[in-house]
Amino acid sequence: MPHTTTITPNQSNADSWLQQAQATARTVNLGWWLQILSLPLALFSILAAATVLFLRYYDRLTSCTGLILAIVAAICLIGFVCYLSAKRKFETPEESLVRIEEKMKLRNALTAARAGVAPWPNQTPEKVQTGLKWNLPRTIIPPLCSIILIVAAFYIPIGSHAQELAKKPVPSSLADLEAQLQELKDEDIVQDDYIEEMEEQVQEIKQQDPDEWFSHSSLEAIDHLKQNHENAAKLAQQNLKKAERALQNLQKHGDKLDQATKQGLLNEFAKAVEDLDAGSMKPNRELLEQLKNI
Repeated sequence: MPHTTTITPNQSNADSWLQQAQATARTVNLGWWLQILSLPLALFSILAAATVLFLRYYDRLTSCTGLILAIVAAICLIGFVCYLSAKRKFETPEESLVRIEEKMKLRNALTAARAGVAPWPNQTPEKVQTGLKWNLPRTIIPPLCSIILIVAAFYIPIGSHAQELAKKPVPSSLADLEAQLQELKDEDIVQDDYIEEMEEQVQEIKQQDPDEWFSHSSLEAIDHLKQNHENAAKLAQQNLKKAERALQNLQKHGDKLDQATKQGLLNEFAKAVEDLDAGSMKPNRELLEQLKNI
């Protein structure tokens, strides 16, 4: 004969009441978690949204996917920490049974039934009274608004720092310096290290508030930077001319010069190459190596 399990009415009643108690406990615990989560999530959403807007404004948002994953990971971490904090206030199914019997005026019938000293009451009514009522404005709306704020930061139309700068003309001396650096880069006659360093200093000035570009301190910094560039270019040009002049004299008159004069020209050439290598504006590496090898 096949074995069959007979479910007694009392067992069915017990399962029904315990399921109601578990559902009530989950509702209470979810409410505690959402209440504790609301404030940290709101603060994080403001910080995250501000970060997204900042990165978008300054054109530094290189990967939306990476940033979204980081935000999701941070939200999960905040949720877990809030869960650990709320867990101290969580209600057990046994406590929920007490809550139900108190609200339904069952006179400890559920507690006694669970202790095995009395039968379980008849099937649970369609609507169990727990005394719980969701306060949606307090529990659901704050977390929902926090998520909406973060999402909106990715899509809300904003300008960009580059657009703002484009609307305002830079000082002519700074524009001239940028043009000179671009010309050096195009001709590839100067090592990239110098050009990159100068461009960084130009960008530092341009990153300032455009309203400050024409202030005395800003114009003074621009003039100082341009003067340093012109001095470096002038010094490099002088050293190149010295090296060229010494080399030409050796080539044209080498057989007519005495040894001391030849050595003087060689020393002059070597000193010019050494000064070129020590200067801030160095010729490109190929030219500099050729000069050294001579």
